[in-house]
Amino acid sequence: MIEVLAAMVIFSAGATVLFGWIGQTSERLALLAREQRELFSDMAALEYMKTVNPMLDPAGEVRLADGVRLIWQSERLPGDDTVRRPDSLYELGLYRVKVRVAAPQQPVRESSVQLAGWRQVRQPSAQGPIRAAAGT
Repeated sequence: MIEVLAAMVIFSAGATVLFGWIGQTSERLALLAREQRELFSDMAALEYMKTVNPMLDPAGEVRLADGVRLIWQSERLPGDDTVRRPDSLYELGLYRVKVRVAAPQQPVRESSVQLAGWRQVRQPSAQGPIRAAAGT
């Protein structure tokens, strides 16, 4: 009888440690799954922001896959002089874009990226980039 009692004590001590470890592991897996969902929604938002031209679309909102909502607001960087050479087809500027990502069952996350904005300011010349030499 004493041997059975000793075996039960050893078994219960081992089971207590095992169940504690399983509980911690399941909590860590849930945390990892939440962080992975947040990371994937942030990556989707950044991929979409690659297509945004802040000079033409200074603010906007779009719904991405899995219910992720992306909201952005851009402002020209202080001290940024818009690049517009007389012979250029485009005007360029640098913008700070504030991005908010809202996904279901996740906290709203905010970040900031810098993007170049551009706008076509004139049509290309009918002669093309190389001008005909005079007298030929």
